[in-house]
Amino acid sequence: MYRVFLMLALLLLLSGCRIELSLDEAPPDTGGAAQSSVPSSEANTVKKNESLSVFINGEIDYDESQIRLMTETDLQEGAVLKVQLKQYPKDAALRDIFNGEVELVETPVLEETMEVDSNGGLDVTLERESDIVYFLTVQFNPELQPDDIKEVYGSRGENIVVSSNVEHYEHEGQTMIGASASANIGMRPSWSYLQ
Repeated sequence: MYRVFLMLALLLLLSGCRIELSLDEAPPDTGGAAQSSVPSSEANTVKKNESLSVFINGEIDYDESQIRLMTETDLQEGAVLKVQLKQYPKDAALRDIFNGEVELVETPVLEETMEVDSNGGLDVTLERESDIVYFLTVQFNPELQPDDIKEVYGSRGENIVVSSNVEHYEHEGQTMIGASASANIGMRPSWSYLQ
């Protein structure tokens, strides 16, 4: 019985299921059809204090010289994501890295902001050294957004509802609500997923 429960739990985890909790008192009436939380480009008006979900998923393919990041989000076109690539010390053992026993080098190898496309995605290729293990983070930070995106998600992210990758942090004395996803990038050619 324990194995069946464990297999079901792993199946749900690996299937990429996402559970969201709305802070509204009554659930919105969808009329039985699925609705996106992203405002359509034709009707770019959002009710004040409307709650929106934000998710960041992604796939990463890498080889000895490059890292290809392909993200999928439900963000509106023009939203900005911060992509940060940090490295682990070269002399760190892989076992220690993946057990969380090694700290990242403080200075990022790369830190850039990039606009999502009309589908809410990014497809970017980054250069890398083959003998280094990296840690890649993709973040949605409200303070980095253009004014039209701040109108949708809130200047502090206050219109974002709780979902699996939402984070609260301090910026200039204010509590901000953003979203992030990350992944370790190994040395051998392989692939990974943002989590």
